[in-house]
Amino acid sequence: MNLANLDYMLRLIDMHGTNILNTRKRVYSKKFKEQTIEQAIFGTKSDVQLSLELGFKSIGMLNNWLREYKEKAFTSLLYTNLNNFGGLPERLAEAVPTSLNIFLCVFLKLELSILSTLVCLKIA
Repeated sequence: MNLANLDYMLRLIDMHGTNILNTRKRVYSKKFKEQTIEQAIFGTKSDVQLSLELGFKSIGMLNNWLREYKEKAFTSLLYTNLNNFGGLPERLAEAVPTSLNIFLCVFLKLELSILSTLVCLKIA
């Protein structure tokens, strides 16, 4: 266990008591994950603060959810763009919650635009 994980566990115990360590592995609903991701992206708390408040035993759980969300958003954006040209089924574009999809689509389109410009400059 590294120092950051140890610090996190001590803060978790301070906040929730030692009983937090006795709880079984929880399965979180899709809606709960979406709300948590929305709080992490648009809220004012750090990922660690939010994880502590929610009682996550792992310091990396929220980061894993955020990474998965970004990957799904990127994939969804690509499928949506391909579908506009008659490519893939629309169901694939619904992989990401719509409340956050707009924000990430704008961000990813900008990012893709910058990357394609850099690739073109490198080729030329």
